[in-house]
Amino acid sequence: MRAGRPFESRSTVPLAAIQRSLLALEQQGGERLFGEPALDLEDLLQTDGQGKGVLNVLAADELVRAPRLYATFLLWMLSELFERLPEVGDPEKPRLVFFFDEAHLLFDEASKAFLDQVQQVVRLVRSKGVGVFFVTQSPKDIPPEVLGQLGHRVQHALRAFTPDDDKALKAAVARGDIEYVFSENVTNADYERVMRGYAEKGHTLIVGESFAVEAAARKVVALASRLASRGIPVKGVRLDSGDLAALSRSVRRILDDGGLADATIFASGNIDEYRMHDLVAGGAPIDGFGVGTSLVTSSDAPYLDAVYKLQEYAGKARRKRSTGKATWPGRKQVYRHYDRAGRFEHDAVTVEGDEQPGEPLLVPVMRRGRRLGAPESLVAIRERAAGQLAKLPERIRALEPAASPYRVEISPALRKLADQVDRAGEEVPALFR
Repeated sequence: MRAGRPFESRSTVPLAAIQRSLLALEQQGGERLFGEPALDLEDLLQTDGQGKGVLNVLAADELVRAPRLYATFLLWMLSELFERLPEVGDPEKPRLVFFFDEAHLLFDEASKAFLDQVQQVVRLVRSKGVGVFFVTQSPKDIPPEVLGQLGHRVQHALRAFTPDDDKALKAAVARGDIEYVFSENVTNADYERVMRGYAEKGHTLIVGESFAVEAAARKVVALASRLASRGIPVKGVRLDSGDLAALSRSVRRILDDGGLADATIFASGNIDEYRMHDLVAGGAPIDGFGVGTSLVTSSDAPYLDAVYKLQEYAGKARRKRSTGKATWPGRKQVYRHYDRAGRFEHDAVTVEGDEQPGEPLLVPVMRRGRRLGAPESLVAIRERAAGQLAKLPERIRALEPAASPYRVEISPALRKLADQVDRAGEEVPALFR
């Protein structure tokens, strides 16, 4: 803290405002809540003898009558979980799931600082294996800043009783927010309105939640002819949870029996390359897959070591000789060799200037901080990547580890340079090890 400015880090919130907030908490029973022993969060994580989770119901009827206290309690609990639980990335199943009933009370008269904090905690706590569901009668009860951080939204009993409700329903359809339709609780008229809104915008019709999929598929069939009379074909359905193999077969049968043989089945929900392979190999009648989480995360390898290894210093070739970390010295070139079918056969690594048969892979793209050529278009990059992938040997492209790995040869010239560096004792300077 610099001299002459003793209160440089003080809060910009007036003291009176802080006192009013504390007084509001006290009036809603804050002195009793904060005077009690803290809730042991480990109780929420306990399992039974079979490893199954335990359902905990917190009787918060008193807290519900005190919105400020309820919101403070929520923020404390989620923050504590975030601090205590280890990072797990994006697991297939969360370790702990919270359902906050009457969630609109949490945000009544909420300050921007509180909303910012809730938004941040809700976003980050998912990486700790914690799921959060806010239970309300309308998505309008949740501030947009918080609603945007939720991984799942459940629209239950889609009905419109007032002009505002009707406007909100149409807006939800237009945004594509309606992901789950519980068929037992939706009237035909409401369901048809939702599907018509989707179809008119070119969206795939969506059927969700495993316990209602077959019933919802029958409702799609029942409404298909009415939609067709309006010039709206049923393009397909989406399965988002449950036993996708079994559900796809039952839904396919329902669609075919109802005259919707051209309707496609699209599957999503924790899809990765292995699950996709198993479903296709098992003959599941699924026409397409939606991959989200597994595409943008790396749960099997959450980090990648990236180490800088100096190969040349002051114009001289250098190498690192540590056990298990030895490197090949000097500037290099890699030549790729192809088989008769035009697929990659093996690569050869050699020193720069040692010309060999094959295609040289390393080309300069920048020199002295400047590009040496015009940037490629995304189309060109995509086409090159697809072409290179098609040239990989089948065993390398398979999901299972290859019985024989891709062959990489070290040229005699590079081995000779390594021997020369070793005899001269030219190791990487300590500063760069």
